[in-house]
Amino acid sequence: MLSSNTCFPYPVLRPIIEDYKTTVFKDEHTIQAGNDCFHIRTNFSVNNTEISQMIRSGALSFALYIYCQTTMFRKLEYVSAITDYRLAAGDVHHSVEVTPCIVALQDIPEFHIEDFDIDYDGIMFNVEQGDIIGIGNKHLFDANYADDIIKEGSPIIDIEASDENYLKLVFESPHIIARLPREQCTNYWNCNGSVEKYALLHSVITIPALTQAITIIARDDMHPTFSEYAWFVTINLQLKKMARTDAEYQNLLEHPVTTAEKIMANNSSASLLAINNMNV
Repeated sequence: MLSSNTCFPYPVLRPIIEDYKTTVFKDEHTIQAGNDCFHIRTNFSVNNTEISQMIRSGALSFALYIYCQTTMFRKLEYVSAITDYRLAAGDVHHSVEVTPCIVALQDIPEFHIEDFDIDYDGIMFNVEQGDIIGIGNKHLFDANYADDIIKEGSPIIDIEASDENYLKLVFESPHIIARLPREQCTNYWNCNGSVEKYALLHSVITIPALTQAITIIARDDMHPTFSEYAWFVTINLQLKKMARTDAEYQNLLEHPVTTAEKIMANNSSASLLAINNMNV
């Protein structure tokens, strides 16, 4: 695992002056959730002519080291100084580490920079392809596409209007898409701001979507790309959190309607209560 605290056998650029006299690695970046990805926007720079020239010539490159323990996703992505890197939502979940760095794209024999700290005066280093030349501060963020399915993070169910006559659920995308007839879609959005109607809306959309999603997760002949989608990762992790053993996990998969109700904290009870409290 790459860390800004790692010790290297040669001088390494950092956001603060350490192995160089005046040179620092400006590792500015932001992370923002999108509809189906996380945008990592970089604004990297180095205040050293020699290093900058090596980046321009292709000997070195800025990069992002991305690691997610939950999904075991690990990647070193080469990027430009200013870029908008799209991290697929299905690749990560929960805690994600992003570490900016500068990497050698080729072997660099007799590597020496005039601004090396005095401790390295007159010393040359043999840098190999893939070696870390600069490292920034590690950035941690939570890739929660709904820890409780609906209330936290970005929702995993998108509502769309369609010209069809009945509700249709689409699972071939990062989010589950619920396509409603246009009139029904209008009614849905008119109700969406009323907290007292949330349980009823979940009964109409969320419970059927979760039930079918759990059925898909349980299938042996499931489409292989489904497991990469954010909705699959989110729901499957929720099931594993609910189950203490493999047997309990299998039981959740075998009873998708009951499991959907458990995930939504007994939504049918809340729906019936809402109906009972209606003024007809």
